[in-house]
Amino acid sequence: MTLHVASLHGGSTLNFVPDRAVLEFEIRYRPGVNVSALLREIDAELDAARADLKRNAPEADIVVEEIIAYPAFTIAANHPALATVARLAGDDMVAGAVSFGTEAGFYAAAGIPTVVCGPGDIARAHKPDEWISLDELAGADRMMGRLAAQLSTPVENWRGV
Repeated sequence: MTLHVASLHGGSTLNFVPDRAVLEFEIRYRPGVNVSALLREIDAELDAARADLKRNAPEADIVVEEIIAYPAFTIAANHPALATVARLAGDDMVAGAVSFGTEAGFYAAAGIPTVVCGPGDIARAHKPDEWISLDELAGADRMMGRLAAQLSTPVENWRGV
């Protein structure tokens, strides 16, 4: 699990006390983590900080707003969707868990077999020099071609679905 502070905004110049400051953060967790307990811990820390703040400045406050929450996502290692995606991707990599946000948990919770895959490397993602190689894009294009070919055949002919 990680807690990532993404940005901190406040004030407009050095000699003014800002009327507002905003700290944006996200928590990335793996399936099985008790997120409710973690959020209760954070709330308790914020309650203590809020009480201390109000002793010195009664008009001040700390407000937390949840913008989005992705449900954890996991899939059984022997789920047929994994074999199907591996075949379509032309890749026999072993599936694993990662801690990043994705809508996959919403689909899985709705009963839709779900696998997260795509070109590139998550270690290179969301950075100033993020990139995907032409070979990776070509691999994704080949996967989409195999998917289109499979979708154009009768379902009873699909393998591993």
